[in-house]
Amino acid sequence: MANDKLFKKLCKPETMKIGWYLAQDDSRDDFVRDPVSHADYASNLAARLEYLIEQLQCNRYQPKQLIEVDVPKSDLSVRPGNVLPIEEASVLHAIIYLLAPILNDALDSAVYSYRLRKDWKKKAKRGQSLFREVPISVPFLKRRTIRSISPFIAWYEQWPAFDIDTKKAVDQEGYTHLTKTDVSSYFENIDLRLLHDLIKSLLKKEEKRTLQLLFRILSSWTRTSVAGVPLNRGIPQGNDVSSFLGNIYLIPLDRILINFCKKYGAKWFRYVDDVKVYTRSEKHAREAVFVINKALRDIHLNLQGSKTEILSGESLRQEHDSSKLDVVNDWNEPLNLDKG
Repeated sequence: MANDKLFKKLCKPETMKIGWYLAQDDSRDDFVRDPVSHADYASNLAARLEYLIEQLQCNRYQPKQLIEVDVPKSDLSVRPGNVLPIEEASVLHAIIYLLAPILNDALDSAVYSYRLRKDWKKKAKRGQSLFREVPISVPFLKRRTIRSISPFIAWYEQWPAFDIDTKKAVDQEGYTHLTKTDVSSYFENIDLRLLHDLIKSLLKKEEKRTLQLLFRILSSWTRTSVAGVPLNRGIPQGNDVSSFLGNIYLIPLDRILINFCKKYGAKWFRYVDDVKVYTRSEKHAREAVFVINKALRDIHLNLQGSKTEILSGESLRQEHDSSKLDVVNDWNEPLNLDKG
């Protein structure tokens, strides 16, 4: 492990400080904010980071517990949400700061979510997100609506491109069928062992210690069975680190879709776990469902039946109809909220 260049970079004060600033920026969208602990940590930041680095180097670092909250869903149910303690958030963001430039190259151009910014180094030094977007809370609004509401500026960069390019597949390229799928309880079911092996395969052999640290932290947060056995599944939701790792986890699915589309002349797009495959026949559209289902099962995931469907004809036209969105945008224009 003496040649682990990533770990050496991680243990530099400037890297850990970048991690701290990235964690601070990401925390603005936390389900529950804890500004008091953040302010307390920042009051003696240099000394705290120095102590943290010492703990990492001596392998004495012990992750703290997550703050768990229930996040309401549109159907009156809730989903699990988590808030990272600021020290753990700083370490994780510092690790992703080092890993993202390597892992980003493994993502196909058909993946629209959590891609590294071209100017990611400058953004990181300013304490701004490395990625082109953060979780979308209002995906039904178009870009110009979002940009007229200043708090949402960073939220909405890649979904419009995803939406526009999928529409082109029908309007300009002649695809007649759309297979839409979604993954059931995605973040809760990510298998940490498979994620570890996937990332390991994308890194150099000598860069092990940083990877071990990342998964030691993640593994400490997984739930246990009734018998007390760690399930080793699930990553915290609602932060840039998990969103990027969740994006990487579906690379095996991406590889299958690339081959499928080459074979049948189809086209695919992915936004985190939201997958769309465009084909020119119902037969191939149905085949896409089976292919995606098998690929997901291979990485211990399941399709969400209620969100899996094949659209064609009028239903496909309505899928790409933006007239109602234009009404929302036109209604919002006079408000001019970003000038208040």
